[in-house]
Formats: sequence, structure tokens, C-alpha cells
Amino acid sequence: MQPGAPGNTHHPLGSPRWAGVGALALGVFAFVTTEFLPVGVLPQIAADLRVSLSTAGLMLTAPGIVAAMSAPATLLLAGAIDRRRLLIVLTGLLLLADLGCAFAPNFLVVVLGRALLGAGLGGFWAVALAAGGRLVPARLIARAVSLIVAGITCATILGLPTGSLIGSVWGWRASFAAAAILAGISILGQAVFLPSLPVAEKLVRSDFLLLLRRGKVRRALALVLCLFGGNLAAYTYLSPYLEAQPGLGSRAVPVVLLVFGITSFLANLVIPGALERHPRAVVAGQAAAIAIGLLGLVLSAGTLPVTLLLLLLWAVPFGAVPLCLNHWVQGASTEAPEAGSALYVSTVQIAIALGSAAGALAVQGLGLPANFGLGAGLALVGCLLLLQG
Repeated sequence: MQPGAPGNTHHPLGSPRWAGVGALALGVFAFVTTEFLPVGVLPQIAADLRVSLSTAGLMLTAPGIVAAMSAPATLLLAGAIDRRRLLIVLTGLLLLADLGCAFAPNFLVVVLGRALLGAGLGGFWAVALAAGGRLVPARLIARAVSLIVAGITCATILGLPTGSLIGSVWGWRASFAAAAILAGISILGQAVFLPSLPVAEKLVRSDFLLLLRRGKVRRALALVLCLFGGNLAAYTYLSPYLEAQPGLGSRAVPVVLLVFGITSFLANLVIPGALERHPRAVVAGQAAAIAIGLLGLVLSAGTLPVTLLLLLLWAVPFGAVPLCLNHWVQGASTEAPEAGSALYVSTVQIAIALGSAAGALAVQGLGLPANFGLGAGLALVGCLLLLQG
């Protein structure tokens, strides 16, 4: 690290700043809502801009690829810039991306807007996760980060259906216009509620290389790949899996998904206390629950009551894993928390892309629920990584 602006790296602010934590959670909610917004309006976009559905799918691929690179790049380029100012600038990129998509004359402009989203997304996640720990005392860090991560689950439960509804009534461009309004509110919240967050030292490339040389950090990132990748390999095809279940009509699927999402949200809120006291046991429990839940869903296909119970079991780690793994990576990189956050965010984005792609290949080659078996296998590999320390 190199000397930068004065300031501590952890909670130099006196009393907890929960309003600031809320502003960060709203920012995460806005980013994730926009990231997955095309899912609900993809056919409309493809038809309006005269591209195929597969081509329109680039709207989902582009942000993830760019975000994986932008997380570390943003911190290296930002130097000693006050993190409050940096967060506002990154959310400004989200606002520009939403407006660019809302008024795009062609698909190329849409893709460029989505790439701009990725640039802001990776940097915001990395900075926000580290900044959240600076707004509260050490004993409350897990709680603060859980509230920030809850923005992801809220975006899944509320943001995506709302965006899809707006698109079905007023068109897909209105969905992005609404997302732009949300981004503007998020900027206002950060400007009002976030205190100044100076940095004592600015990151340099050697900080990342130092972390990556450590076996504990590499194992932690490999665990992120396994558990996030396993979850996404299965979750991507959860709807068609449910629709194929005897006795569960297509109209009941949204209700099941809503209950799944609410369970995930609640798990994210109740886990921080145990995570602070027994991190290894909690992370191991999440990995085991994913493996048991997904393997059970493979074996129980066609037995509706058992299937629903296993879904609830899986929903708990699905919601808690982002918080647990962020905590695990931070524990392995305590001397460089921002670098650790950047590596975590980059690995998450890579895991999302690879997990979804691997799940698609499993379904294409072996059919449902082979992707659930793949997810269970990855979770078991994660359990083995935990045994190594």
C-alpha cells in the first residue's frame, strides 16, 4: 500500500451510522435490480430492437464480465479518493447506464449502456462492502454487511417483478426509466447520509498479488466459486424444474419462488450473530445445506411435499451465502479489506457466469434435474475446501 489521505480503515466515526448503511443497501438494491432487469423484458427488447433472443441475452452477459474486471480496477485507479465521493460517482454510472438503455436508438447503444453498468457495479460492490464495516463498531460489522447484502435479495423479491410489471404495462424502456429514478434516489441518499470516508492508504497492484499468494485467500475464493457457482447452476432452471413437478401448477410457481425469496431474505438477517461467533461452523453448515438440499431435489423429483421442504432448506444458504462468504474472504484478508472485497466481487461475478453456463450444459446434455446434481457436487467440493483450513 502507498500513503494516501488520512483516516482509519475501520469505524473512525463514533456512533454507528445506520442511515449510511441503509444508503449503501439501497445502492446495492438499485444495481442488482438493473443488472437482472432484462430477464423480465428480454422478448420485448429483442422484438423492438430487431435482434434474436440469444443476441439480446448479451445484456445479461456484458455487465458480469465488465464487473469482474472493474472491481479491482476501480480501487487501483481511485487511489486515495474519499470513498463517499467514489460511491456517488459509481452510482452516477448506474444512472447514465439506465438512461442510455431507456433512450437507446439501437442494440449497440444498449450493450454499451450495460457495459457501463458493469463498470459501476463491480466497483460499487467492492467499495460498499468495505465501507459498511467502517460505519459501525467491529461487533456490528456482520449485521451491517447483512443489511447491505439484503439489498440483493430485496432486488430479487421486489425489484425484478416490479420492473417486469412496468415493462408489461408501459414497455421495456419505462422499466429502465424507473430504474434510473431509483438510481437518482440512491445518489441522493448517499449524498445525505454517508459521512466522509477518507482512506489511510491507497491500494496498489502488489496488494492484490500479496493476497493471492496466500493459500487461505485462494481457498476462500475457490469456496466462493463453488458455492455461488453451485447455487446459480441450480437456480437458473428452478422455474422449469418446479413447473415439471406433478401437482404443482404453473400458477403456483411464482408463489413458491416468492416464499423461497422471503426465506432467503430472513436467513440473511438472522445469521450474522452466529457468523460472528462461529464463522467456520456457519460457513460449513451453509455448504452442507446446499449439497443436501440440491441432492435431495434430484432424488425427490415427483414427490411434491418433500420437494417443497428441500426448497426451504436450500433457500436458507441461498440467502446467507453472500454474507457468509464475504465474511470468510474478509477474515482471510484483514490487512487489506478493500482488496479482499474486490477479489470477492470479481470471483462472485465469474462464478455467476460459469455456474449459469455449466448449468445450461448439464440441462442440455442430461436434462433436468442434472444441474441440481452439479450444484450439489460443487457444494461438496466447497466442504472439502473448508476441511483444508
